[in-house]
Amino acid sequence: MTIERARRHLPEWMEKFRYEGPVGEGPAGWTVEVVEPDPLLQLQYTVQGRHPGDGPFYVLRHDGSLWMSDTDAEIRDHVSPVVEANRAGSEARVLIHGLGMGLVTAAMLRQGAEHVDVVEIDGDLIDWMGPWLTDVADLYGGTVEFHQANVFEMKWPSGSRWHVVWHDIWPEMSEGNLPDMHWLHRSFGRRCVWQGSWGRERIEYERNRSGGWW
Repeated sequence: MTIERARRHLPEWMEKFRYEGPVGEGPAGWTVEVVEPDPLLQLQYTVQGRHPGDGPFYVLRHDGSLWMSDTDAEIRDHVSPVVEANRAGSEARVLIHGLGMGLVTAAMLRQGAEHVDVVEIDGDLIDWMGPWLTDVADLYGGTVEFHQANVFEMKWPSGSRWHVVWHDIWPEMSEGNLPDMHWLHRSFGRRCVWQGSWGRERIEYERNRSGGWW
């Protein structure tokens, strides 16, 4: 089964996240693979209450370590910022911390964001993923700008503001991510209408419910 056929049943909003980037070996240890859902992956997501879907999936790895995928669960994790950008309309300006496979960037552009800034520390990943996202921007009439920088050190010009800011710089959900999330939310609270961090609500819920992260 091709990925295209496997995705036909998904709601239209999930289609905005479809991956059309490079596949295979990339620079500096980056790879994108097409994989079928194996029992270990199914178990990992099921334990977290996050069903991955039927697959196959695109999986981004760095030096063999899982960094991101386009499972149904991960796409649903990233719906909120795209919905918020959609509410802002055709003039939406978006800031994304962390490039990954570019799924959120592509979704923002496909739903009509006017401009998307992406801050990514790895220049090789920008060079690899950037061309397909630039093509998406051109196709949908928006613009995308990539900034190679550490999100904690990036200096923005005075008055820089966005409708939506999305923080996604962590390879896995962990309670240890919360201090970074809290710092970022304080730093950008006055610079945006809405902001969010990947997995924050779920991490905080599990911590408060059980006294720890799973």
